[in-house]
Amino acid sequence: MGATLVAPLFYMKNKNFILGVINGILFFFSATFISSSTVLPVFISNFTSSSFILGLVAAIEATGWQLPQAFVARYLEDKKYKKFMYVIPSYIRSGVIFLIAILTYRARNISHYLVIFLLLYSVYLLGGGVAGISFMDIVSKVIPPRRRGSFWGLRMGIGGILALIGGYAAKVILGKVAFPKNYAILFLIASIGVFVAVSCFSAVNEPPETNVRESRGYKSFFKNGIEIFVKDKKFKTLFVIRALFALFFMSVPFYIIYIKRSFNLPDSYVGYFIIAQMTGYVLSNLVWSRLSNRNLNAVVIRLSSISLFLTAILTIVGVKFGINYLFLLIPFVFLGAGITGMNTGYLNSLLAIAPGENRQLYLGFFNTMLVPFLISPPLAGYIIRYISYAGLFTLASVIAFAITVFSYVIE
Repeated sequence: MGATLVAPLFYMKNKNFILGVINGILFFFSATFISSSTVLPVFISNFTSSSFILGLVAAIEATGWQLPQAFVARYLEDKKYKKFMYVIPSYIRSGVIFLIAILTYRARNISHYLVIFLLLYSVYLLGGGVAGISFMDIVSKVIPPRRRGSFWGLRMGIGGILALIGGYAAKVILGKVAFPKNYAILFLIASIGVFVAVSCFSAVNEPPETNVRESRGYKSFFKNGIEIFVKDKKFKTLFVIRALFALFFMSVPFYIIYIKRSFNLPDSYVGYFIIAQMTGYVLSNLVWSRLSNRNLNAVVIRLSSISLFLTAILTIVGVKFGINYLFLLIPFVFLGAGITGMNTGYLNSLLAIAPGENRQLYLGFFNTMLVPFLISPPLAGYIIRYISYAGLFTLASVIAFAITVFSYVIE
């Protein structure tokens, strides 16, 4: 009798693990073609030279994901099953990217197109924010802590390998197809990848919630969140680390723009920087997943922040001394390692400290509180305008160093 019950349970757990990994692989592959650190900054720079607009795109990405999460978390608190809140918004996201691809292919009026693009891109990111809480809740239920390092590592590692191929494909498409049709093709590939990824996770078997709370008002929800922030030292320290990472992120869209303009590179060369960044993703995940499985998430955060520090410093040095643009691929390797490591480290740390009965509160309140820090990218535009790119990257290096210091506090 015991064996007959164990076998389906073992199958279920592995099925969920595999589907979750495939979902991540496809999302990482798709993200290559709509990347906010490589593809989108160069794409937008074809329409405008405004650093403010370039920063605004990064701010939309950051806040769109985080803004709705506290509200969605409160709504889901008394729900036994939450997958519906992942599936519906995620399919909408796929449709939105498809619509962006169609409109880009037919783009004529630049000012009208930019407004429509920013609106649709906002919907795409807000959809991710709505779906994010449900996704993380399901992961915490179906993936045991000892396998989460492998789970994230496989998603990012194999996804990164596919993204390397995607980077080369992007280079070929951007080089051989005329603007803006070349970017329309990239967005079309992204929409197909997201659709298939969502379909995979939709097949995950979500167990019913065992710690369902009674419905409460938003006032009570946010009051409890503030109490946790005041009392839980680890939560508070982790928030500071994530807020600093958000401030560092304001510099991310401008590395590729700075290098491209300094060396007068064509759009097709973006593919090389995608490949470099994805190489950082893949190689670093061999380390991050092992450390995370051993519950050494503070070490993951520390090493990732050092990678981000090197990204900023090496970019300044490479351009300042006129080193060949190929040298500037190295900072993008560190950028890939730093971003994926920070995401792995802080996500697993947050899941580890969030008790089951308050999981939605921890996840949602944490992410929505970050919004004031996530709207910083447009500020980067003003720093570039009134100081310099080097000034922005110097500030980013200081922020990365601060993350390193705080990583010792959370240990």
